[in-house]
Amino acid sequence: MRASTATKILAALACSIASAFAQAGVVNINAYSNGGPLDTSGFYNPVLYSVGPGTYKIQRVGTETAGATYTAWNAWGRVSGCDAQGLCNGGNGWVNNFQYDTGAGTEINWLGPFDRWATPQLALNNAIGVQSYVRTFTAPTTLRFYIMDSHHWDNLGGISVSITPAIPEPETYALMLAGLGALGLMARRRKDKQLENA
Repeated sequence: MRASTATKILAALACSIASAFAQAGVVNINAYSNGGPLDTSGFYNPVLYSVGPGTYKIQRVGTETAGATYTAWNAWGRVSGCDAQGLCNGGNGWVNNFQYDTGAGTEINWLGPFDRWATPQLALNNAIGVQSYVRTFTAPTTLRFYIMDSHHWDNLGGISVSITPAIPEPETYALMLAGLGALGLMARRRKDKQLENA
């Protein structure tokens, strides 16, 4: 009977770990339809993504990631003024920035970098690894993702963002293993005690 209790505890622990990682997903933000000026309801047509309580990593991804549609976006519909490395900060080009918030009137998170590039892939390559964002939410939260541009009608492309539960630190795994070891030791001691009493 005691062994089955330990088995149930282990199964519940495995399910809770699996459900935490099951909330991972990709958000695709279209620069035209999910961009635009402020309106009376907050922002023009944001992409909504709900998360449960927990800590999440928000980072840009490209089309090589399952579910991702976009690599970068262009606010001008053209490319101009680029140097030999493909950097177009003196002109127009592809960018890899976006905004998100947790509701109308809340803090807007402007997520750069803001450099302009000759191709969508250059914009993505120079954004990945530069910044990823870790946020903790204490209650279920709906995130609103968008690209803020007052002249969104000439925008091309978009941004794809992955949202994944933050991976626990090695110390967390060590603590979990120690707890599982203690459970196993307790189950063994109870079994030994039952054998002594029999």
